[in-house]
Amino acid sequence: MQSFKKLSKFSGLVITLVALSACSEGPSASDAQKAVETRLNELNSSQGTDRLKIDDVKVINCASGESLPSYTCDIEYSVTPNYGPYEGQTEMNAQQFKLAESSNGWIVMN
Repeated sequence: MQSFKKLSKFSGLVITLVALSACSEGPSASDAQKAVETRLNELNSSQGTDRLKIDDVKVINCASGESLPSYTCDIEYSVTPNYGPYEGQTEMNAQQFKLAESSNGWIVMN
């Protein structure tokens, strides 16, 4: 009986730790990529036209933000203008984005 109580307590502790670790996970690379692509495309469309082509979004690193449940992610992406003297010339960019989980998935906060 004594060993059953110990096993029961240990199992409860393991389940609690697994549940807590699942809650503290940041966005996956694909979730962060989707959120950033969505945000960059929203900004692009807000200009009235799709003047920029956004490609090759890559998540370099994500770390817990100052206010949970947010994460600061280092992201690289390429931008190609569809107009003007730089039309067709791709430029690589690196930027930090603050991500938070919403009811609709991960979103960019900045």
